[in-house]
Amino acid sequence: MEASVSCKMRRMARPREFDEGKVLDRALATFWEHGYEGTSIDELVAATGLGRASLYGAFGDKEQIFAKSLDRYCARMGESLSIGEDEPFARVALGRLVRALVLKSSPKSGPRGCFLLSTAVGGDAPAAAREAYAEYMSRLQRALTDLVRRGQDSGELARTADAPSVARMLVVLLQGIAASARAGRTKAELEAAAETALDLVAPVRLRGRIAAR
Repeated sequence: MEASVSCKMRRMARPREFDEGKVLDRALATFWEHGYEGTSIDELVAATGLGRASLYGAFGDKEQIFAKSLDRYCARMGESLSIGEDEPFARVALGRLVRALVLKSSPKSGPRGCFLLSTAVGGDAPAAAREAYAEYMSRLQRALTDLVRRGQDSGELARTADAPSVARMLVVLLQGIAASARAGRTKAELEAAAETALDLVAPVRLRGRIAAR
């Protein structure tokens, strides 16, 4: 009996000796840099530091690794859309959301731009990436529209503009900022463009009250 128990204990799965989140972040960065088709398993092995067998055993094949990386990125970007929800001034909340997305496009290190935009565009783009990108753009459009409408209702923003149209303009701006970040534009240039756009499409009406923020 003792020998049997001992044998079973030896066959128990060993705990993983790596951080799954960090491994996925490295895989994500690799896909972001080279695209789905341009990323090989050998590159994923080199980037993650795992052997091929360990990588497959933990995350599956290339398509599955990409899907898990995509889910991780989408979760992060989804959290960004809630930035400013507790801010009482809609114009300030709108600015915070736009600035946060600009910063995500131009980090101090690592890939620049938008992972979804980088992997969802092109004839060879995975269907999962195209679907995730469309869903995220729809959520971003709704979040921006809600903030613009809130600002119009409170009198912070001009009521003359159509809220969904303003939101669409900001979505296009953010797409352009992501592409420009990828092309090498500096963070300062991107931030300046975002600030100019915010002043044009969402001019402040209650400048005295909001200035204190």
